[in-house]
Amino acid sequence: MSWLGILVGMIDRPGHAMARVTEHPRSWILAALLLVASMMVLLGVGMPYQLEIANESQEIMIERLAASAPAPQAEAIRAGATEITAKRMWLSAGLAGVTAIVIGWIVRSAIIHFSSMAMGGASVWGPTFACTVWSIIPDTVRNILLTVYVVVKGAVIKHQGIAFLVASGDLVEDSRNLIYVLLSGIDPFTLWQLALLGIGTAVATKMSRTKGIILALVVWAVFTGFKLGAVLLGNQFLG
Repeated sequence: MSWLGILVGMIDRPGHAMARVTEHPRSWILAALLLVASMMVLLGVGMPYQLEIANESQEIMIERLAASAPAPQAEAIRAGATEITAKRMWLSAGLAGVTAIVIGWIVRSAIIHFSSMAMGGASVWGPTFACTVWSIIPDTVRNILLTVYVVVKGAVIKHQGIAFLVASGDLVEDSRNLIYVLLSGIDPFTLWQLALLGIGTAVATKMSRTKGIILALVVWAVFTGFKLGAVLLGNQFLG
């Protein structure tokens, strides 16, 4: 099976595709390049709309901070605010985003690698890491579909996942709502990714699929906990 075959197999024959990934660990490079490319294209296409949303949110946040501060400090807060530019967006959402993803791959792989051995599996770092990276193919598909949406509609989707179910319309308050943040990370692509990670884990570590799915859920819970913890810290800081 070629790399293209592995890619297509993630849809109709994920178990077989992951088995091929373990035989060719370096194939993770293709999955990584596809994700990064789809991220950059989506960011570039959606840049004008994302800048508008980001600056609107920043303006609201600055005014709320200034309103709760003494007059001299309030003026300093307003004076220190600078407009978010395309360059800043590329650095924060682009460079920082890719860095965070790479770190995420390493942490996910480490959790699976060591946990699987504790559960009686036989993990080897290369194949386990490769399967972990390939499990993010659903993110690439999501990015492609979102890019098409932006091009066709001339707008970006403000609420990720199923967060629209609890969205208040206040961008700042929504970003501080734990339920909103939790639901923003849940959609069909998330479920697909969990399934691929569970299957890939089972194949790479020679464990049952049940144990593989359990580990995939543990990884998801850990990263979701990090995200919610960051929101809690931010809420305490902002008051």
